Amino acid sequence: MTVTLTEVRAAFDALIAGTQSREEIARWAELRRTADDRRDLTYSPPKEEQRIFAGLLYLIGVDTEVAPGEYLFSTDAFVEFRAEHGL
Repeated sequence: MTVTLTEVRAAFDALIAGTQSREEIARWAELRRTADDRRDLTYSPPKEEQRIFAGLLYLIGVDTEVAPGEYLFSTDAFVEFRAEHGL
């Protein structure tokens, strides 16, 4: 399996725009992290592995609720993380 910086950026775009659910994005990221755990994930471009992985780890948690219907991370937090990490 391959994950690209472009795909991670697109996941953030979809999350911020609300065109995909938090749960869909978190599942997508979790599948890639699991592939990484199995050493079955390729990063593209390879020099961006750390940034891509940081994005995946963040995206895994975007569906975390602190109460029913109340999420740990706001849309503003997504925008801030993306800007801080160049995603």
